[in-house]
Amino acid sequence: MDKKIKKQKLILAVDDMPDNLELLARNLRRLGYDVVLTTDGVEAIEIAKARLPDLILLDVQMPTVSGFEVCISLKEDESTKNIPIIFLTVKTEQDSIVKGFSLGAADYVFKPFYNEELSARVETHLLIKELSDELVSKNKLLEQYAKDS
Repeated sequence: MDKKIKKQKLILAVDDMPDNLELLARNLRRLGYDVVLTTDGVEAIEIAKARLPDLILLDVQMPTVSGFEVCISLKEDESTKNIPIIFLTVKTEQDSIVKGFSLGAADYVFKPFYNEELSARVETHLLIKELSDELVSKNKLLEQYAKDS
């Protein structure tokens, strides 16, 4: 992927542990991404709706509003429902993983994460979103063309 294109991508990282956020931010910025950080689930929802990030990295376990609750809220909102969410978690129980996917998560990364794995998953989901957005845009053009004909 072209470095110039990556710099335009915005990633929202949500984790109640500031040290985890700083590590994530450092790694993602080094790859050329713009990164917005928050330690609060409610604020994450507000940021996502206002900034429409290209990808969200979301901790499952947070004190006030869980990552699952944030995911539900974002997937129910028309403006944010197509933003891919990668859960970051120490929870490796199958029930938790299945629940996350059933709520609309795109992927899971287990903590502690390997930078190379996280980078690969981030790039994959950003590419999928880019291609999906392009397909939606082209379909709208095609529908408009068909309507005008």
